[in-house]
Amino acid sequence: MFLYTVFIYLSMDNLIRNTISKFQDYRSKRLKRLAVFLVSKKITANHLTLLSFISALLAVYFLFNQWHLLVIFTALHLTLDAVDGVVARISGENYSGKLLDSLSDNLPIFLLILKLGWYFNDVYAYLIAALFCLGYVIHLVSKFQAPFIPFRTAGLILMIMFTFSIKPSLLTGSYLAAGIISVYTLARQLQYYLIK
Repeated sequence: MFLYTVFIYLSMDNLIRNTISKFQDYRSKRLKRLAVFLVSKKITANHLTLLSFISALLAVYFLFNQWHLLVIFTALHLTLDAVDGVVARISGENYSGKLLDSLSDNLPIFLLILKLGWYFNDVYAYLIAALFCLGYVIHLVSKFQAPFIPFRTAGLILMIMFTFSIKPSLLTGSYLAAGIISVYTLARQLQYYLIK
C-alpha cells in the first residue's frame, strides 16, 4: 500500500509539472508577438496583472448574478493573465511583479470559495478556503520556494458551470478536487520543509 501511495504521489507531481510547463511554452509561442507589441508601447506586465486582477474580482462578484458578465470577465482575466506572463519574461521578471501576479491568481480563487460557502450556506467551502489559504500563506512566506499547486483556471471554469447548472454532485466534486489539491499542496510543503 505504501509503495502504491508513493507511486501515485510521484506520478501526480510529474503530471502537474509537465502540464504547467507545456502550457507555459505553448502560451509563450502563441502570444510572443502580442507581448512584444505591448512592451514596445510601454505596457508592463504589472499593468496587465492589475487589469487581470480587477477582471477576476468582477467575475467573482457577478457569480450567481449576471452570467454574461461572469463569462466576459472570466475570459478577460484568463487572457490578460496569459499575456502578462509572456510580457514579464520578455521585459524581465522581478519579485514585486511575481508577488502581484501570484495574488492576482490566487486571491480571487479564495474569494470564489468563500462566495460558494456563503451562497450555498456550506461549511465545507470554508474548510477548503482555510486549507487553500494556509497553503498559499506558506508559499508566500517561503518567498515562492515551497511548492504550491494552483487551481485557478479550474476554479474559474467551475464558477461558470455553477452559474448555468447548480447540481449538488458538481458542488461535491469541486469541493473534493479543491480539497485534494489543497491537502496535496500542504503535503508537498511539509516535505519541502523536512528536506530543507
